[in-house]
Amino acid sequence: MWFFLATFIYIYIMNIIRFISIIFLAFLFSKCTNYKEPEDFVLQFDLYSKSNDSIHIYYVETDSLDFSEKKSIWKKIDGKNSNQIVKIIFPKDVNPKQFRVDFGHNPSLQEIVINKINFKLNKNEIELKGKEIYHFFRPDDSNTILEKDSGILKRKFENQKAVFSIYPKGNKLQKKIEEIYLKR
Repeated sequence: MWFFLATFIYIYIMNIIRFISIIFLAFLFSKCTNYKEPEDFVLQFDLYSKSNDSIHIYYVETDSLDFSEKKSIWKKIDGKNSNQIVKIIFPKDVNPKQFRVDFGHNPSLQEIVINKINFKLNKNEIELKGKEIYHFFRPDDSNTILEKDSGILKRKFENQKAVFSIYPKGNKLQKKIEEIYLKR
């Protein structure tokens, strides 16, 4: 008799433990599906550069265009005789709204061609190609020449030590990037 009672109590306790375990696992998995990992913002260039160089990307997360070294990223590029993809991944807590891009830190780099710029956030992407790039960016006229037909960016003066740059054109770029954030 004690044996049957002990077996009954054992089965009862095991069923309670199993029930609590199932409830706990269901709760745990329901929380995991609602959790979203912070997303990386990715800036990607398809460009042509014969010489090694470093790209210096400045960004802002506000409506201001006050670019500073504190909010910038450096990326080395290897010179090639063909197009190449240069990808810049921003820290997870950074939500850039505008960019300034400096090229030509290597004095031997005289020109560069940007074929395409992609802005990506998770599965959302915006692509700017060819002349469309310069609807959203403008060259820094003090040190940069843009050959509009070929898309070549180059130094304004042959022996110029200053880098050549592109800046956002008004708030057009910011409005375009905001489209990515709205699709999240």
